[in-house]
Amino acid sequence: MNTEACYCCRNGLHAFAESPMCEAQRCEGCGSLLTKFSSTADQKDPWEMGSVTPSFLEALKLRRAIQARQIVNHFGPQLRAGKALDYGCGQGAFVSYMRQCGIDAVACDISDTYLEGNLRDSFIELTGPWAVPDLSGINTICFLDVLEHSPDPGALIGQLHKAGVNGVLVKVPMLHGPIGRASQILARLGRPGLLYRLLLVDEISPHYSFFTSKGLTQLFASNGFRLADSVSLADVGSELPERLRGKEGEPSKGGKRAIFTAFGALLSLVSPIWSDTRVFLFQRQ
Repeated sequence: MNTEACYCCRNGLHAFAESPMCEAQRCEGCGSLLTKFSSTADQKDPWEMGSVTPSFLEALKLRRAIQARQIVNHFGPQLRAGKALDYGCGQGAFVSYMRQCGIDAVACDISDTYLEGNLRDSFIELTGPWAVPDLSGINTICFLDVLEHSPDPGALIGQLHKAGVNGVLVKVPMLHGPIGRASQILARLGRPGLLYRLLLVDEISPHYSFFTSKGLTQLFASNGFRLADSVSLADVGSELPERLRGKEGEPSKGGKRAIFTAFGALLSLVSPIWSDTRVFLFQRQ
């Protein structure tokens, strides 16, 4: 057993999977996986990775646009209660849709490379990775596919509480989703490849956390926020072939591609009851 404690719930950690590239440890309390990396990719811009192809970017943008509508429909009252900040906005699909809906929203990231031009008028460029901008007047901060990339999410959340943020909207990949569970089973059988792929091993911005709902809730509770609501979303659909990342790239045309397309569509169908991603609303206690 490792002597370190889980930053979600302060329970002990056990080794789960290890390679020369990374070490994944499971929390004996909340069940989350926390990862240490021996090294990450040398590139400075995560969007410049070789696995980030034009087809990947287009498929990702379309999926994020679908999710943006679902999130605003479900969490609209919270987002309309004051100014919202989309932290780590990426392509800007979410902040763009919020503004289309009349929500007072701004965005921030370390780069506006892939942001649409009409969003740059209110874009906040971060001074560095995980820097916290001036949060004066911000009622809700949104972390969509962001928090799992932070090596110290507790410190980041603690800064939000000190700044007086009232609500935090969080979307993360879930360890207990269908692909998450499959990755764990395979890792126990000595085949951790899928797990490492989900953790984005060897990329500039890997996943340091693979949360369970319990772990994420306890992480926020220890930093002054309570769970108010949550909803499952499909994180992928029939565009799954374009969304696969790795050295080999997306599957070629033919039978393999058809299988991945069908599997992605199936994941989308079952997502309301069992999904690899979930959106949580935490409110200030």
